[in-house]
Amino acid sequence: MKYAVDYRPVGDSVVFAWEEGGEPVRMILKSGKTAGARTGVFGATKKVPKKIGVKVASEMSTADFFARLEPSDVIFTGLGGQNDKFCIAASRKNVKLLRLPTNFVHDEQERQRKEESKKGEAVEEAASILYRFARSIQEEFYPFREADLPYLEVRLLSRLFWTVQRSIRITIANRLRHVTQDLEFLGGPEGFPVTKQAIESILMTVPEEEGFEIDPEQMVAIKFFKSLEVKVKRDLERALDVLPLYNAVFKPLKGNCGPGIAGYVIGQIIDIRRFPTFAKLKAFAGYHLVKNEDGEWVAPRPMKGQRANWDHVLQQAVYYFTSVSDKQAADHLWKQQLQIRYGYEIEKLLRKVQEKWGSAPPDVQAEEAKALAGKNVPVPAEMTIERFLGWVQALRTEAAGTGGIAKLPEPYKGIPVVARKRALRWLGQKFLQYVWTEWHRFEGLPVPEYGVPLFPVGLQVDTSRSTSSSSSETGSTVTEIPPSGLPETEDVLETVVDA
Repeated sequence: MKYAVDYRPVGDSVVFAWEEGGEPVRMILKSGKTAGARTGVFGATKKVPKKIGVKVASEMSTADFFARLEPSDVIFTGLGGQNDKFCIAASRKNVKLLRLPTNFVHDEQERQRKEESKKGEAVEEAASILYRFARSIQEEFYPFREADLPYLEVRLLSRLFWTVQRSIRITIANRLRHVTQDLEFLGGPEGFPVTKQAIESILMTVPEEEGFEIDPEQMVAIKFFKSLEVKVKRDLERALDVLPLYNAVFKPLKGNCGPGIAGYVIGQIIDIRRFPTFAKLKAFAGYHLVKNEDGEWVAPRPMKGQRANWDHVLQQAVYYFTSVSDKQAADHLWKQQLQIRYGYEIEKLLRKVQEKWGSAPPDVQAEEAKALAGKNVPVPAEMTIERFLGWVQALRTEAAGTGGIAKLPEPYKGIPVVARKRALRWLGQKFLQYVWTEWHRFEGLPVPEYGVPLFPVGLQVDTSRSTSSSSSETGSTVTEIPPSGLPETEDVLETVVDA
């Protein structure tokens, strides 16, 4: 028997079952949980399921469905999303699992909305699309491998770690801190000894050596949830330590890619075969470029009423990697590259300011030069990157002495902030490039050489998995970054070699 399954942990799952050469039968798997159920003053209300124009042949519980599976059965389901839990359970029944990247289903539904003007319930459901594709483009499905099971476990542990850390521990700690601040308006916490004692009994200050990987500034925690977070993190670390992929690709990134970030990257990608080119992985992570209304290539942003075509969780994990890299010591490899790119982006922005200045009429230039001279600000024609960086540092030092904030006048306003954001985004692309290249090599997949190194030749990275040499200065083991690169087709991918 063959099945096309659209699994839903909450609500009813839809299954299309058929035998070779036979017609499909639509089935409903009852989870026992009601999707969209709400409890109000008049009790629970049940969301009415969509009406489907296919007659339901049978209904059964998800447990009964698993009980009837046999090793000769074949299941077609989605690769990613809610189907991961289903695959973990189904793999224990030794059935053949074939998974299709969920973007195939989403793209087909979007095509029906645009080209066939379908709306709402008229759009074909996911299980039906999986069934059609299983019969027409089965070669696009990826077989579930025994090695994929640990990746799914890492994905679930990473989500649990994130939930305990971000959604529970940090959120509740911040709210309790806000309660304490609100009490200041009522005479301070000392005026409410019972409330003060209750808050202090559950809050704790995290020791500096136990700082959090993702958000080091959140040094307040809930005692119970901090303990729970530590236990979940240990489980995640144990799952990663026995994972060959983690030890080969992510563990060498010492200092800026801990279990939280690595777990999320592995858990969201799952199967690198989904991304035959680096451009596809970059787009999946939201680090691609799109054209705006003016025809310019810019970073994508969520649009109201439109479904984003990238993975927000992976995008956030990459952002955390760049943020942690930004906090590393000045001699750290990734920090060095970030600083080099930061200078390059400043140089580009200064060049635009100079071009705008040079295109202005002479009388306008003279008027602006006079205004800048009155503020003791260099004119664009005389500004170099070295002079600009020194000037900015002097302004920041002066502002720090007075307790103020350094503000740059026009036409230099915002240049450091914009340059830093662009440099961080560039570093995120380099991280994705490293992951894509090394993961492909780990799987034995072909890796094209574009001729552009990941980082400039001569810079090295700590690692323990390659032929290495001893460094006399640090005493550590070092090896050169593999010469993987990017296609020279996008301005945003200009390497620091060009800088």
